[in-house]
Amino acid sequence: MNRSASQDSQIRELLNVLEEEATLFASFLSALEEQKVKIVEGDVPGLERVTHELQEKLTSSRILERKRRDLSSRLAESAGMREDVNVTRLLDLVNAADGAALSKMRDTILDLNKRIEESRARNGVLVEKSRQIVRETLKIMSHASAPITNGSTYERDAGVNENSKERPALAMDRRV
Repeated sequence: MNRSASQDSQIRELLNVLEEEATLFASFLSALEEQKVKIVEGDVPGLERVTHELQEKLTSSRILERKRRDLSSRLAESAGMREDVNVTRLLDLVNAADGAALSKMRDTILDLNKRIEESRARNGVLVEKSRQIVRETLKIMSHASAPITNGSTYERDAGVNENSKERPALAMDRRV
């Protein structure tokens, strides 16, 4: 296949961008694992730090994605391709060695992306479970100091006097 020096340069640059993306995705996955640990440990300062780190990585990922799309479009344009271009379509434009490298990078990135999505979903479930536990704990604590009025502790509606409309006192103020 006859390629111009410009195309060769763009292919090399695309491979470099894909490598950067793969490295970034691997570090994103590691940060998600660290986030899971911080959630389980209840380490709020650590969780804030990791969340900030993830946001920075996400910004970097968007920059690399724009760069990759731009390079892919320029490569496709120089080869006369008009339709949407992705790494798979670009495999038709490159020699066997570059094709193998592109294919390997694509597979690595797709695998990392799948693992990132799974980890994000797991962490989301952990956060939701934590919220439920906090809600239930607050609910339990709000009824913990209920006064006993005209009845026994073992009554069905213990702590509420049906005749006086008394409500149990809150064990803690939730307006924090």
